[in-house]
Amino acid sequence: MTDEEQEGPAGSVTASGSGYGMVAADGGIVTIGDHPFRGSMGATTLHRLVVGMVALSTGDLMVASPGGIFDFLDEPFLGSLGADPPPWPIVSVASSCWRRARRRSAARRRSGC
Repeated sequence: MTDEEQEGPAGSVTASGSGYGMVAADGGIVTIGDHPFRGSMGATTLHRLVVGMVALSTGDLMVASPGGIFDFLDEPFLGSLGADPPPWPIVSVASSCWRRARRRSAARRRSGC
């Protein structure tokens, strides 16, 4: 990693709003409040920076700039772009409510996530 690549930590807030997790560029995770610690890449040498983190109800998901995914979820790993990186670096990650919305009734779904 070069000095130009160094960025600040990324983080995510728990659904309750009473906790959060932060991930550093080297993959190390710090958790506060009710955000459970489920693992970290801090002890692993990474080839590129971790640029984002999403806390889900089943764990944490981190993404590195070339599209590699570091999965600390209680669900099956569905893959990453690490072996076939996009032409430009990934700069952020965001969660989607599609799974949650899919489980809700149609009336509640209209109200958003």
